[in-house]
Amino acid sequence: MRRLLWALGLSLLLHLAVLFAPPPPVPTFAPPPPLVARLQPVSPPAAPHPKPRRKPAAATPRSAPEALPQEAAETAPDTIAPPPELAPAPDAAPAPDAAPAQAAAAKEPQPQDNAESPPPPLPGRIRIAYRLIKGTQGLVVGRMTHDWEARDGQYTVTSLAQATGLFSLFVPGTLIQVSRGELTPQGLKPLSFWIQRGQSEKRTESASFDWGAGTLRFGPPGEEKTVSLPSGTQDVLSILYQLAYTAPHTGVLELAVTNGRKFDHYRYRVAGEETLETPLGVLATERLERIQAPGEDGLELWLAKDYRWLPVKLRFIDRKGEVAEQLVEEIRAE
Repeated sequence: MRRLLWALGLSLLLHLAVLFAPPPPVPTFAPPPPLVARLQPVSPPAAPHPKPRRKPAAATPRSAPEALPQEAAETAPDTIAPPPELAPAPDAAPAPDAAPAQAAAAKEPQPQDNAESPPPPLPGRIRIAYRLIKGTQGLVVGRMTHDWEARDGQYTVTSLAQATGLFSLFVPGTLIQVSRGELTPQGLKPLSFWIQRGQSEKRTESASFDWGAGTLRFGPPGEEKTVSLPSGTQDVLSILYQLAYTAPHTGVLELAVTNGRKFDHYRYRVAGEETLETPLGVLATERLERIQAPGEDGLELWLAKDYRWLPVKLRFIDRKGEVAEQLVEEIRAE
């Protein structure tokens, strides 16, 4: 009976990876270290070198400021002349002439809003390592890695999950998921998704996105189904990085997602900002939660603000209230 309970617990954990789971090591990118200021005693200033006196030039009508002569530049190497538009002219009227300049500056084009400009691209290669946790006591039952690679307008995301320790005796093999597609100004456009649960080929499923024909084909070999393909549809891996491309978010998100076995529409609400403690450190995150009907499974997702909004935690809650989590341990990026 005890072995059966362990097996059921780990099965719940792998259910999390199936329903919504999103090469050489390179330096970890992290938020810049805080600035530290220290007070130091001030040394007496050195006596300035005397400069040769010049005979003043004859008075001439005022004109636009000119560049410093070469001789003057050589005698004052540490001095930077202000640009002509900021250099004051002695005969200029003080206040009235400043207003038109301020008005002209106000008409300069301003940076576009984040929502209208293309999302910042992710690095070419990323590896995220997660620990898989069962229950609320922090029991680690497995490990998972995500490998992201983007090149020439194409992307690939590969996810590997394995049970560890005693749990590997009850759930052998590796859960493998692969998503491939294109990168567009709107983010990820998946073309294919493939998943294999364990070592058996009978537990393999896939999804094919035909954007030209507007159809999605998914299911196990020989049992595929074909449905219409809504704009913006993702798979369970690509959706995690699509959310990173489009963050930060507000309001309610409508998501169409396939896991190779089924195709569903989900609604997620932005639950706000949250400080999250992880093995990677304390992270500022955006938290999303699935809006589910009574009796449905729940899912929560945390995106790290200082790590390009990458997914750093997922929490799956089944209909009975059992909890399984996927928590970041390490992020490496090129």
